[in-house]
Amino acid sequence: KEMKKVIFSFAIFVITVITSVSYSQYGLSDAIITGTGSGGNVTFTDPYTNQSRQVFAGQMNGTVDGNTTKFYCIDIQRTLSFPDECHKDSAVSNSKIVYILNNYNPYNPNPVGALPDLNNEVAATQCAIWHFSDGVDANTITDNTIKVRTLEIIADADANGVITNIVTTFSIEP
Repeated sequence: KEMKKVIFSFAIFVITVITSVSYSQYGLSDAIITGTGSGGNVTFTDPYTNQSRQVFAGQMNGTVDGNTTKFYCIDIQRTLSFPDECHKDSAVSNSKIVYILNNYNPYNPNPVGALPDLNNEVAATQCAIWHFSDGVDANTITDNTIKVRTLEIIADADANGVITNIVTTFSIEP
């Protein structure tokens, strides 16, 4: 009977450790945006209003669980304030956005064909993401340098992004 208590207690301990490790790694990541990073203001036709719109297109500085990182915005409809808490552990991306994130700045600081001006390169990357997430028509971007680079990134993602696999390693569904 005493041995069963020890085994049961050990099993509860292991389950508790596994649960807390899994929970902290996969369920409670705090992503906080602290301000804007590289990028610049870009004007294009807003696909939701069909009106000209100028917005900051670029990286956001922030932290995930206290570690410094950079983010791109996936939703041009949501206004950010600083500091701003992001949605936790969201996996709402298509394979072409994942391809862009894996092959362009900041994950790949030297992508093929990168513009010499980091702010323009990052703005073009952000606009390409908005093309896939919000339907932004890159041809309506008023800055020709950013427009041409955005179209190049979109073409690259169209050609290669379909082979990107989005792997779910752990998921808890309601």
